Amino acid sequence: MRRVPAMNPASERHEIVEQLRRDIARRFPGVMRSAAPGVTVDARRPGGDPARHPTGHPALDALLPDGGFPAGRIVAIAGPASSGKLSVALAAVARATARGDCCAFIDTGGEFFPPSAAACGIDLDRLLVVRAPPRAVPRATAVTVQSRAFTLVVLDLLAAPDSAPGAAPDGGPDLTVAQAMRLAALCREADVTLLALGTPAVLRPLTPAAALRLRATPSLAGTRITLDRCAAAPPATVELHMVRYAPYSLRAPAGLRLAGPPAGTRR
Repeated sequence: MRRVPAMNPASERHEIVEQLRRDIARRFPGVMRSAAPGVTVDARRPGGDPARHPTGHPALDALLPDGGFPAGRIVAIAGPASSGKLSVALAAVARATARGDCCAFIDTGGEFFPPSAAACGIDLDRLLVVRAPPRAVPRATAVTVQSRAFTLVVLDLLAAPDSAPGAAPDGGPDLTVAQAMRLAALCREADVTLLALGTPAVLRPLTPAAALRLRATPSLAGTRITLDRCAAAPPATVELHMVRYAPYSLRAPAGLRLAGPPAGTRR
């Protein structure tokens, strides 16, 4: 019997990424952006203007230094539940899919609700939803960014529910500062914007790697967005009028592409 040589971890990771790229290229013809190994994609548009993703809210775009979320960077949007941070992210995804871009949504809590996303104007045919358990979140995010198939990736980091008495505590998504810095480097290389959503505690490992840090708080109008961290602009606040996103997990429609295990209903 001929023995098959074992594949080293680096080669195995490369093969996994290449397989994902081939699969995405098959599902979304014409959206793969190629780059030679070791070449960093320049996140600038012809004419020298910084590449950016409009948020869909003119008042918020006016607040941000580049008139939108910067390309190739991590943007952290922190806030409590029902603060409007997810609605802000979905509005940006809607603008991106309307331009013909493909986006990805990494659903760590199984609470992505397709009808609400469609009501926000998102083209579900151009959205890939990845359902990842807590320990797989760093790897799932890295592979999604490295695929270069998506211009905008939303990472919805939900805190784990309280453990039952006597049960082992679960700290939620297993993401370290080192992994966050690696994600920031991958975003620059692939020219992908990563919108990370969560409570301030859950986002703590990501904040050192974020080029832009926003804070969402509920208000009577909808949500209040504060620019907390940005080297190019001082702290500022804007009030947005919106209907906040209602998180319910239902069976996905046939046109929605899902990657990962099915999630149970959570209300």
